[in-house]
Amino acid sequence: MASQQGIYYQVDTISPGRYGISIEWYFSHFQIDNAVQHAMMTYDTGVPGVWTTYFFRAGSTTDDQGKRQTVGGQGSSSQSFMYCRASTNCITPGGKLIFDTGVADASNAATYTANYFVTSDVAFGSWTWSTRPV
Repeated sequence: MASQQGIYYQVDTISPGRYGISIEWYFSHFQIDNAVQHAMMTYDTGVPGVWTTYFFRAGSTTDDQGKRQTVGGQGSSSQSFMYCRASTNCITPGGKLIFDTGVADASNAATYTANYFVTSDVAFGSWTWSTRPV
């Protein structure tokens, strides 16, 4: 099992009464140590219903990048948004995925941008709201 695993969060003040919430997760796939998942999800309380996820690692670089994942979100019991499921290369390191839960048609909720940022430019554990790749 990979040695660094966990889920971390941070709340930064953007302006008085407005906050940036960051949730970072880092873990390996069960019994596949090189299939490390590392991503950061952000939420701006001033933009309700919009979540952004930045992907740093997306599993084994030779046989994953989404193959062992379901990437999406869920609201109430009747509302879910799926970007991809069990699809190699549907997400890749440096990718950015925006979910807008306020859209009427769930098929329009996700916007993915590949190669949005250089993962080596963001040191592990150095994330703040002001240093995120925007």
